[in-house]
Amino acid sequence: MDGLKEFYNINNDQTLEFFNAHQAYDVEHSRKVAELIETYVSPERAERATIKARDAQWQFLDGMCRMADIHANVKFKVNTTPHAT
Repeated sequence: MDGLKEFYNINNDQTLEFFNAHQAYDVEHSRKVAELIETYVSPERAERATIKARDAQWQFLDGMCRMADIHANVKFKVNTTPHAT
């Protein structure tokens, strides 16, 4: 929550609660998804899907910021080059 406050100037309690709830649920969700991926998906396909999901998440967050007229105080550079395994 500190990053939302510091970098995006988000201080609205309702907005922070949205992210707080998702932060808690995402831990269990991530664990279950990792189990499924390890069981049913090849590493190459998992990597492609992860990159696609990451990009969708950033688009979602960028859209939320545009709708709320929130501008980050920092610029992030995302490495989109797949890593060799």
